[in-house]
Amino acid sequence: MCDNTKASFSSSEVQGFISQLDSIINRMANNSANAKNWLMTLLAAAIAIQWSQNNLDKILWLLVPTVLFMLTDMYYLGMERRFKNIQKDFIKAVREGKDINDTIYNIPKTSKCEQICNSIGSFDSLSIWPFYLIVVGCIFAVSYLF
Repeated sequence: MCDNTKASFSSSEVQGFISQLDSIINRMANNSANAKNWLMTLLAAAIAIQWSQNNLDKILWLLVPTVLFMLTDMYYLGMERRFKNIQKDFIKAVREGKDINDTIYNIPKTSKCEQICNSIGSFDSLSIWPFYLIVVGCIFAVSYLF
């Protein structure tokens, strides 16, 4: 913990904690991007296989993994937002010169209900609904138009 009660940005502990939060935020963002990448890979492979067998009318099952990947993506985005808020609050406390001994390296736990609410709340993000709306539209288009 910090030796003094009020820390500054020049403190190695403050910089370390902010760096730790940055790395967590980056991992959550990468996990969110990976969910989209894996979904696109799965969809492309499944459509290619169905195309070669002339069974494009039977690809509506792809809606199931699409919804599952969307829920996973929403979870990671909700976690990313949570850690951004923790980081913002911590930086604000340091700027205001508050005692940070209770908050440094102490990430508050959340209940399952809060995690679900954070995940559902991330649906309004421009990285979620437009992407998955287009994916679902493409699945229906390929299924009914080809």
